[in-house]
Amino acid sequence: MPGFKKTKQKIFIFNIIVFFSNIYANPVDAIVELQNRIIKISEETTKSVVHIKVVTKKKERKYESFGSGFIIDKNGYLLTNHHVVENATQIRLKFYNDPNEYEVEVLGSDETTDVALLKIKEFKDMSSKIHPIKIGVSNNVKVGQWVLAAGNPFGFDQTISFGIVSAKGRNLPDAPVLNEFIQTDAMIAPGSSGGPLLNLEGEVIGINSRANSMGIGFTIPIEVALNVKRKILEEGQIKRSWLGLSFKHIEIPLRKTLKLSSKEGALVSYVIKNSDAHKKIYPLDIITSIDGKEITAVEEKDIPTIDMKISDLPIDKNVQIHLLRYSGKSKTYKEYVYSIKVLEKPPSEGDLFESDLGFIARNITEKIYNHYLLQKREGIYIEYVEQGSEAGQSKLYMGDIILSINKKPIKSVSDLKKIFSEKNVRKYIFTILRGREIFLLLLENKNDNS
Repeated sequence: MPGFKKTKQKIFIFNIIVFFSNIYANPVDAIVELQNRIIKISEETTKSVVHIKVVTKKKERKYESFGSGFIIDKNGYLLTNHHVVENATQIRLKFYNDPNEYEVEVLGSDETTDVALLKIKEFKDMSSKIHPIKIGVSNNVKVGQWVLAAGNPFGFDQTISFGIVSAKGRNLPDAPVLNEFIQTDAMIAPGSSGGPLLNLEGEVIGINSRANSMGIGFTIPIEVALNVKRKILEEGQIKRSWLGLSFKHIEIPLRKTLKLSSKEGALVSYVIKNSDAHKKIYPLDIITSIDGKEITAVEEKDIPTIDMKISDLPIDKNVQIHLLRYSGKSKTYKEYVYSIKVLEKPPSEGDLFESDLGFIARNITEKIYNHYLLQKREGIYIEYVEQGSEAGQSKLYMGDIILSINKKPIKSVSDLKKIFSEKNVRKYIFTILRGREIFLLLLENKNDNS
């Protein structure tokens, strides 16, 4: 599609010329003015954007990854993505045109919004290096507005890319993140994560979070990030609310068949046993409002908006939930109201087990179950398989579910630990669920000298 891309670029440049021609008599002056503005923003932004180097450990091996961030005030605070610094054992940053590296600490990190607040440890005598970025307002951003993305894509320091705001309020059902993203076609690549998205006034309107290979990038609104910063500094951590409910959307044809209004609710797909909603709310109930706020989901992309509303509910307080429940006798939906206690959201990751055979397994949490669309809640989930290890050679794959080992059921990581703590066992016959298929797999501990 190279011809299509070139045509798109020509149209984009032409639109720029037309716009500035309405301001300047000479189109050349228009282009020069735009160019000068971008150069000025680039020069100012390079002082605020930093290159982040992260070290993590897996199976006693160190791995390096890179990301971006930006200074937000004179106290040495900076913002980046949660996924950039997740599980980091060491974080260091570099300023532009400075060969030195400075150690950074994580003050708090919020997986739900993918925002992390960091601070430079060696802050003394660094006032000359600290240049806070100008803060803008993402709510004022218009679709079609020109923007600049700054960061370190693929490790190339201080890269600026140019594009437009393609859409606002985007939800990403496949991502473990709840945000109404700003979508942009300004280039965001690996290493750009955590860098700022800027308007043509040089103000940051969001944190670049993720992108795909088609040139579509997603940015976290700056107001969301600043709210995370405020909570971390005031409360020392981020707590998210939880009702123990999972939802599915109800498509319009199904709504018509069920004789539901197009505005009515979201379908309950699962209720967690240890939640206050258990034995009050049931799968196939239709939730119409929570805490007085109407909810609806006609597409899959509407579900994250509901989850985000729930995550901001007051913890340890009761909220009113209005729902519709089908009555088999009357063959109609009846309305019910329940008072449900809001709990703090439990850790999203389950207990973890690292095997010397080269794999990492985790308990199947609600997040894993929903995110990977697993068929069953049995067994434990394979999160990582090391290439060339015994597990890798035996064709164990990431995403597999271990149901049993040596005919002993595996329901949790603790069961797995017991199996591997047994002495004089060298061969392990795994019963694996992969997709909808169940089969056997043999792993042998060739390094076991017992």
